[in-house]
Amino acid sequence: MNEKPTIDRRTVLRGGVATAFAAVAASLSAPAAASALRPADRPSGPALVDKGRPRAVIVVAGDATEKELLAADELQTHIELITGATLPISTGVSGVSAVPIYVGQACPDPIADDLEPVEGSGDSFRLIVGPSAIQMAGVDENGTLFAAYELLEQLGIRWLMPGPHGTVAPESTTLKAAIQDTVQIPTFASRQMHFVDNYLSTLPPGVDRYEGVDWARRHRLRGTSWNAHGIPLLPPANSTTEPELFMSENGQPTAQLDVSHPEVLRRAIAAARALLAENPDLRFLRMGPADGHGFGTSDWDAGDYDTLAGLPSVTDRYIKFFNLVLDDVQQDYPDVGLAFFCYDTYMLPPVREIPNRKIVPALAPINVDRMHTAADPAGWERRYFLRLADRWSELVDAWSYRGYLFNLADPGFAVLRHRSRPGRVPLDGGARLVGGAAGGGLGQLGLRRSSLLPRHQAHVADRRQPGADSAGVHDGGVWSRRRTDGAVLRGDQRCHGRRPLLSGALVRPH
Repeated sequence: MNEKPTIDRRTVLRGGVATAFAAVAASLSAPAAASALRPADRPSGPALVDKGRPRAVIVVAGDATEKELLAADELQTHIELITGATLPISTGVSGVSAVPIYVGQACPDPIADDLEPVEGSGDSFRLIVGPSAIQMAGVDENGTLFAAYELLEQLGIRWLMPGPHGTVAPESTTLKAAIQDTVQIPTFASRQMHFVDNYLSTLPPGVDRYEGVDWARRHRLRGTSWNAHGIPLLPPANSTTEPELFMSENGQPTAQLDVSHPEVLRRAIAAARALLAENPDLRFLRMGPADGHGFGTSDWDAGDYDTLAGLPSVTDRYIKFFNLVLDDVQQDYPDVGLAFFCYDTYMLPPVREIPNRKIVPALAPINVDRMHTAADPAGWERRYFLRLADRWSELVDAWSYRGYLFNLADPGFAVLRHRSRPGRVPLDGGARLVGGAAGGGLGQLGLRRSSLLPRHQAHVADRRQPGADSAGVHDGGVWSRRRTDGAVLRGDQRCHGRRPLLSGALVRPH
């Protein structure tokens, strides 16, 4: 297989607003949706179904993994939804004249051997559709499953919302795949949407809390949250018996630990070392301030002021503490990092302390305007946030992003919900949602070495809506082929597919 993959210029921005599922379903008809992801300017490939008769067989290895078997089942089920024909699943093709659809380990060629894993993720995949055979394989079984979903989307399947009523399939008695050689590698190793694969427990009886699990998987959402509220201590601190370990306001201890106290540092290190002793391959410690305020004042603060929060910034205080924790544990666990929620009064980059490069801020702009994008003339807060995030990306090796479209704790957002409406802007035949404040708490994206100013991402910029500025404005995470120096890989160098998944600014890897 010496022929190089061809570049895939499709871009489809997905909605990330839980309450906008219905709007998407109403705005995208099945025929329009079917054309949105169909590879452009490519000849038709083999017929999978011809006039209602199966013309293909799904081939899995004799020792196929659970995800490979799931990929085969998803292909069979959804192709039957479109055509009414059931493709057989087999462990071999001997004596079979049908078009083989090879899944994962069953592929006769090592098509995924040169794909790059992304930050421990095996989600990258390659999909090859030739005149007489189809091969799909990933870096691991998750990538193979995602390749199956890519093919199904090209065939017209849409999963517009969780549950059985959210699956939309075009009706056709003949089904052909397009000739292609597509490689997709996610920019974000972790892609999550909160309260989708596990609904809130406060929903009425009879609601299946986990009906969104399949929907999330089919949209390639998976990963790990790299953040936490609170600082684990060993032994834990008690504000009643040990008030000296907590910050004080109005003569009373608050919920915030005094991270400048040597005993707090000692116990935090003890807790971190105990955790690492049980999990020596752990990539990130997770700690941070308790949720809420009560920070008082500390000599470790740098005198910076957060204008959006209207309070002093306490970032330097915590960066100094995180540095001290890592200085100790990295003596025995040199590769471990530390992730924390970077929001509220500790979202500003530090002005005095220099962070350990392995500190991972989970940027969470809870105080930033949610009504406008960075491209909107009134979206100055979003542009301000992009500059803050770009500064963080210069200070650390990795960061993640947690987006907000509303805040359950803020009763004032009922007004914004009334004033805002989800909207759809056509983009390459797909759809982009501008989420209103009534949307759901969004989720999190993890990214390695990135900047929010896409100076080298012409392949993204050429898909921006008219009037978009250069600040990286789309509310969509990016699924793309990338190189660590940030250069755009052209078609004669390497294929890159991309599929925005969640709300968040576009980013440019360094």
